[in-house]
Amino acid sequence: MEPVKILFFMNSLKVGGAERQTIHLINRLNREKYSVGLVYLAEVEDLKPSLETKDLFTCECFARKGKLDFSVLKKLHQIISTHGVQLVVCVEEYPLLYTSLLRLIFRNISTKVITVIHHNIHLPNLWVQAKKYIYRICINSVDKVIFVCHNQAQYWYLNNGIHKSISTVIYNGIDPAFFNPARFTLPEKNRLRESLQFSKDDFVVGICARMNPVKRHIDFLEGLALVKKDGIQIKGLLIGDGPERGNIEKAAGQLGLLDDVAFTGFQQDVRPYIALCDCIAITSRSEAFSMAALETMAMEKPLVMAISGGADEQIKDGETGFLYTFGQIDDLASHLTWLAKNREKAREMGSKARAFLLKGFTLSTMTRSYEANFDQFFS
Repeated sequence: MEPVKILFFMNSLKVGGAERQTIHLINRLNREKYSVGLVYLAEVEDLKPSLETKDLFTCECFARKGKLDFSVLKKLHQIISTHGVQLVVCVEEYPLLYTSLLRLIFRNISTKVITVIHHNIHLPNLWVQAKKYIYRICINSVDKVIFVCHNQAQYWYLNNGIHKSISTVIYNGIDPAFFNPARFTLPEKNRLRESLQFSKDDFVVGICARMNPVKRHIDFLEGLALVKKDGIQIKGLLIGDGPERGNIEKAAGQLGLLDDVAFTGFQQDVRPYIALCDCIAITSRSEAFSMAALETMAMEKPLVMAISGGADEQIKDGETGFLYTFGQIDDLASHLTWLAKNREKAREMGSKARAFLLKGFTLSTMTRSYEANFDQFFS
């Protein structure tokens, strides 16, 4: 039996959770069952080195110009026709918009379409509302829509009118062998702490996120400041970079934390920095199913996470970490204080977090779930 021809269609290969997950999936799909290709709209290719391109039947950037580039439709149609593509997997809505237009124009195309949605839409302005209407039509016309957690799926059903009958949930996953705390020895972690001017006795709280307004790094700093006022030897490690870095550094100064925080900048490999922390905080206003949370869990660190998206599907509150209501800085600080005062219990929480991850949030589990959904169309 010939392998099923699957074409993945993405916005770009920028550094992002949806992009990383898609590349991991492409690399891991069974090549005896599936022949895989990839196309993407924008010439942003940061993650291309991690893509195993040698056995892809195509890997092409469409170099989209403007909001709606009709040359993309021509290129997409040519690839589908030339290679006999049987299934297009659209990652997020913009690639789906092009695929929907293609199906509308070329009605003889029998290619199945799946869309994978990795986010929620929260901004209540007129353009977003217009896009929601357009995308609702596109999403409800696909053969299947995949969400990354149950809370996110419910959000889309209730707020965007997506049909439950065509949807399913597949949790994001990571490679626990790669995110393995045993790779990092105590002397290595202590040396890295010293290089950041942290002592081995400091309770180090990390935040690993792109520095943009949604991630609310300033909430993180305000929480640290409250804990510090209680006389606790706490430090903050900000892993990542982004457009808000200047404002975040300014806030650290205003809160009197310049001697208590360190900025790593962008790191291709975040594992050593997570490894040196005692816990990780996720203060985001909006998450679907946080990759940073999964990485933290795999590295045996407890999480303190604002409730958003699938947070309560990832964390067992009080057992593998703590949940708090977004924006409630006092609660964030209270949880950090408890962890700092109960370090042995914090380590136990971290161990339980990794065990919980191994039960359902691995790349192997994720890949098998995708393959099972693909097989429904071609068995």
